[in-house]
Amino acid sequence: MASAAKSLFQTLRRCIKKPWEYTGPVAHPEYQHSIPKATEYRVYCPSTVPGKAIVPNSLPETVYDIKYFSRDQRRNRPPIKHTFLKKADVERMKKEKTFDLTEFPQPYLTATVIEDENAIGGGYQNLRLEILDVGDREYQCFCIEAYDTSMWLMKTPVVNTPGLCGHNFPDRLSPLISYALAAKFVLNALPALH
Repeated sequence: MASAAKSLFQTLRRCIKKPWEYTGPVAHPEYQHSIPKATEYRVYCPSTVPGKAIVPNSLPETVYDIKYFSRDQRRNRPPIKHTFLKKADVERMKKEKTFDLTEFPQPYLTATVIEDENAIGGGYQNLRLEILDVGDREYQCFCIEAYDTSMWLMKTPVVNTPGLCGHNFPDRLSPLISYALAAKFVLNALPALH
């Protein structure tokens, strides 16, 4: 009887503890403390690399291959061959090259153009000298009379006079002069107009 009571008391004593003896999971033998020890705290510095660095070198089997795109096949292509031509090669190719009429496209004609052989001036251009009175000064300006096949008269000033560009000047000298005389007048008038 005494032994049974003693064993019951030991059991209750093992289960029922004092409030300050309740330590929780820390008392378990497999409990790991959250705070590491001083010897376990930061074994490697953040800037320390545990692995050995791979140093690039010139050997093809040991080159550090950097691929920004995994499907980039430009490194696998053969090298591009360039051909540099010299002047002698170009001249020889020009002599050997011939053209055939079949290589050019056939023109598509929609109408037949008949040139007017009786155009004024024969279809050529004639120079005409015009004297312009602006204030108390006289300006010499050569105009080109171009008669095309449509019989339209175009007057274009060769020497641009300040303030009068783009205007149709009045005729002061009606006779046409020859090309040689016109060229002589142009050479003499240009330095004076500047």
